[in-house]
Formats: sequence, C-alpha cells, structure tokens
Amino acid sequence: MELPGESASILRIAELTPEHGGNYVVVVENSAGRTSSHPATVTVKPFEPPPDVRNPAATRTAAGVELTWNWPASEKVDAVEIVRSIPASSGGPDSETVFSPDDVGFESSFTDSTASPDVDYVYRIRAVNGAGRGSIGQALPVSGKTPSQEQLTKDLVVGSGATSTGLNFLGYPFIPSPQLTAESFGLALGGVDTVSRWDPARQRFLGHPVGTTLFDFGMQAGIPVFVNVSTPRTVTFEGPAAEVVTFELITTDKTNLNVVTVPLHRRDLNSAEAVGSSIPGCDTVSRWDASRQRYLGHPVGTVLFDFSVEPGDPLFVNVSSPITLTW
Repeated sequence: MELPGESASILRIAELTPEHGGNYVVVVENSAGRTSSHPATVTVKPFEPPPDVRNPAATRTAAGVELTWNWPASEKVDAVEIVRSIPASSGGPDSETVFSPDDVGFESSFTDSTASPDVDYVYRIRAVNGAGRGSIGQALPVSGKTPSQEQLTKDLVVGSGATSTGLNFLGYPFIPSPQLTAESFGLALGGVDTVSRWDPARQRFLGHPVGTTLFDFGMQAGIPVFVNVSTPRTVTFEGPAAEVVTFELITTDKTNLNVVTVPLHRRDLNSAEAVGSSIPGCDTVSRWDASRQRYLGHPVGTVLFDFSVEPGDPLFVNVSSPITLTW
C-alpha cells in the first residue's frame, strides 16, 4: 500500500486496526532519484479489555455509599473508575457521575461522600489499564436509606475429644468499615488467637495470627471467617446490616467450595435445602459443627442431613459452574 504525497516527518494513522500492521518504508524522492529507508515493522494487536473486578459491592453507610471490590488475579488491571447514576424508577437523569482512577485511588474500597440521603443510586465499577477501559461492570443498586444497626451474639466453643480445638465459623452479614481487618475483628471479640478466611481461588484457608501483622486481611460484607479460641466464650458483634450482598461463586480444577453468609433479612432461607435450591448449580451445602469440630454436608435435592439455617449463619456451598449470586 502506497501513501503518496506525505511530506511531514510523522505519519499518524487514525482508527488503527490489525490490518495496518506490516513493514513501513520511507521513500524520499527528488529530481536526482529515489532513496528508501530500512523497513520499520509495526505490529498491531487487538485491544484486550481488562478483566472485571471481583466481588463488587455497594452499601449505604452514615458516611455516604461504601463501595468495595477484589482485584482480579490477573495483573492486567491498573486501576478502576466508578460510574454512578440514578435509576429511571427514581426519576433519574440521563447524565452520569464518573469517579476517575485519581478520585478512587488504588485501594479496594471507596466512599462516595457526595451521595445524597434518600436518593436511590446505581453504581458500576469498571476496570482500567493502559490499553483502555473494560466492561461497564455489574449494576450495584443502593437504596436511599441508611441500613439499620444490627447485632449478632454467638457462643464460641471448644470441641471435645483428643484434639480439643476451638475453631468456630462466624458469619458476617454487616457492612464493615474500611479499617476493619482480621486483626481488629479478632481483638474486638477478645480471646481469639487466629482469624482465617477461605480463599476460593486456591481452595484453602488463609489464617491471620492475632497480635501479628502476618496475613492480615480486610473484612468483607457477607464473607464469613473462622476464629480459633482456647476457652469457650460468648461474643457480640454488630454493624449496619448489608441489604444486598453479591457473591462471585467460582469453580477450580480441584474442588468448587465457596463461602456465604445468609443475610439478616433472608428468613426464607431457613434450611440447607432452601439455601441450595436458591443457588443455581449448587449441589452441596455444608456447615461447621463447632462442638464436634467437623463439617456436616447436605446433598441438595435429597433429605440427607438437611439442617436448619438462621439469618447470619455462615455456610460452605459447592457449585458446578461459576455464578454471580445476589441475595
């Protein structure tokens, strides 16, 4: 392909496509003749959008609207931008408010302190990298009211038998503050020596020894934790109730276990079968029996080992395919 008549020292190609790839040669011509440069090779790769962030959530707090997310395992995401709109059902305008990566920063949470009270919003978190923007992201509706403060009281026990371990599984149906970590949660409960979470991508536990800086992690709405105690105790913890919680349930080349907390308003999920039936592709729902320090699993679709479930309970669910679950 010839590009005759170009006389500038720079060639600009608008709307670059893979077809523009190849060898480019500059030909200089005057009355004495023509001279060609060495070829310059141009390779054009198609745009690969950055992957979506994981476990996005948006909840209203006294400070505004708190948004949290997990960065994808891929390193192809540099930052995120957040798009806020008002739904048409609330008389929303066509315009949107965009919080740029400079506004959001490079953490895994952001507080929209400009959100007006008593106004419904829809938020979307979009990944960004050097190549451009990713998909617009999952819609995260936020009701125009401050969530109520709720409490949970749980008896932490030490199992009987030869091991006498004190592992207890605690659901977390609240909206945590950005500062709430495994360390501060364990200290607030008192008498806890380890706080652990389940890592579904690696299908294993990640434990934080309380009183150290090792493997400390942020608490997340709806994500339960294991705590270990050496002596029985009763604990009470509280927070603003999460009205809508989204879980990214995944599968791996090993097992497909994920953890969830039953929201405080979902009293209809009152049994393992009811929980499993509400999750497409879920084949097993399991709970931790702290008194016997072992798991109890219910095969969904059967009557075997079906157990009662209460709001705020933590559960393991096994799925056959990845799914975004919103409760």
